[in-house]
Amino acid sequence: MEGADNSKCVREGRRIDESQPHEGSGYASQKVLQMAWHRLEHARSRVNELERIKNKHLQGRAILRPQQQVAQPQQNGAQPTGNVQNAGPTG
Repeated sequence: MEGADNSKCVREGRRIDESQPHEGSGYASQKVLQMAWHRLEHARSRVNELERIKNKHLQGRAILRPQQQVAQPQQNGAQPTGNVQNAGPTG
Protein backbone atom coordinates (compact mmCIF):
# COMPACT_ATOMS: atom_id res chain seq x y z
CA MET A 1 0.00 0.00 0.00
CA GLU A 2 3.02 2.26 0.50
CA GLY A 3 3.62 2.46 -3.27
CA ALA A 4 0.07 3.63 -3.81
CA ASP A 5 0.54 6.37 -1.20
CA ASN A 6 3.73 7.51 -2.96
CA SER A 7 1.95 7.60 -6.32
CA LYS A 8 -0.83 9.70 -4.80
CA CYS A 9 1.76 12.13 -3.36
CA VAL A 10 3.47 12.44 -6.74
CA ARG A 11 0.14 13.15 -8.50
CA GLU A 12 -0.76 15.78 -5.93
CA GLY A 13 2.72 17.34 -6.05
CA ARG A 14 3.55 16.63 -2.42
CA ARG A 15 7.12 15.93 -1.47
CA ILE A 16 8.05 12.38 -0.48
CA ASP A 17 10.70 12.19 2.23
CA GLU A 18 12.69 9.02 1.62
CA SER A 19 15.87 10.12 3.42
CA GLN A 20 14.87 8.64 6.78
CA PRO A 21 14.20 4.95 7.33
CA HIS A 22 10.71 4.03 8.40
CA GLU A 23 9.92 3.41 12.03
CA GLY A 24 11.10 0.01 13.20
CA SER A 25 13.72 -0.23 10.49
CA GLY A 26 17.09 -1.76 11.30
CA TYR A 27 18.81 0.62 8.90
CA ALA A 28 20.27 2.91 11.60
CA SER A 29 21.66 -0.01 13.58
CA GLN A 30 23.03 -1.58 10.42
CA LYS A 31 24.72 1.69 9.46
CA VAL A 32 26.26 2.08 12.94
CA LEU A 33 27.60 -1.48 12.76
CA GLN A 34 28.94 -0.93 9.25
CA MET A 35 30.76 2.24 10.34
CA ALA A 36 32.19 0.46 13.42
CA TRP A 37 33.56 -2.31 11.20
CA HIS A 38 35.02 0.29 8.87
CA ARG A 39 36.76 2.08 11.78
CA LEU A 40 38.07 -1.24 13.10
CA GLU A 41 39.47 -2.20 9.71
CA HIS A 42 41.10 1.22 9.38
CA ALA A 43 42.68 0.88 12.83
CA ARG A 44 44.02 -2.59 11.96
CA SER A 45 45.42 -1.27 8.71
CA ARG A 46 47.15 1.62 10.48
CA VAL A 47 48.61 -0.66 13.19
CA ASN A 48 49.98 -2.97 10.48
CA GLU A 49 51.49 0.01 8.67
CA LEU A 50 53.15 1.25 11.87
CA GLU A 51 54.45 -2.27 12.57
CA ARG A 52 56.07 -2.38 9.11
CA ILE A 53 57.66 1.04 9.69
CA LYS A 54 58.98 -0.08 13.10
CA ASN A 55 60.45 -3.28 11.65
CA LYS A 56 62.07 -1.36 8.81
CA HIS A 57 63.58 1.06 11.32
CA LEU A 58 64.86 -1.76 13.54
CA GLN A 59 66.42 -3.52 10.55
CA GLY A 60 68.18 -0.28 9.61
CA ARG A 61 69.54 0.06 13.14
CA ALA A 62 70.69 -3.57 13.17
CA ILE A 63 72.64 -3.00 9.95
CA LEU A 64 74.24 0.21 11.26
CA ARG A 65 75.09 -1.13 14.71
CA PRO A 66 77.79 -3.63 13.60
CA GLN A 67 79.35 -0.97 11.38
CA GLN A 68 79.45 1.46 14.30
CA GLN A 69 81.03 -1.15 16.56
CA VAL A 70 83.74 -1.81 13.98
CA ALA A 71 84.33 1.94 13.47
CA GLN A 72 84.63 2.77 17.20
CA PRO A 73 87.82 0.75 17.89
CA GLN A 74 89.50 2.44 14.93
CA GLN A 75 88.63 5.88 16.28
CA ASN A 76 89.63 5.01 19.84
CA GLY A 77 92.64 2.98 18.70
CA ALA A 78 94.29 5.90 16.88
CA GLN A 79 96.62 6.40 19.85
CA PRO A 80 97.78 3.11 21.33
CA THR A 81 97.62 2.88 25.12
CA GLY A 82 100.88 0.92 25.54
CA ASN A 83 103.08 3.48 23.81
CA VAL A 84 103.83 6.63 25.84
CA GLN A 85 105.40 9.27 23.61
CA ASN A 86 105.45 12.64 25.36
CA ALA A 87 105.90 11.55 28.94
CA GLY A 88 108.15 14.49 29.78
CA PRO A 89 111.92 15.02 30.01
CA THR A 90 114.03 11.93 30.42
CA GLY A 91 116.59 12.23 32.90
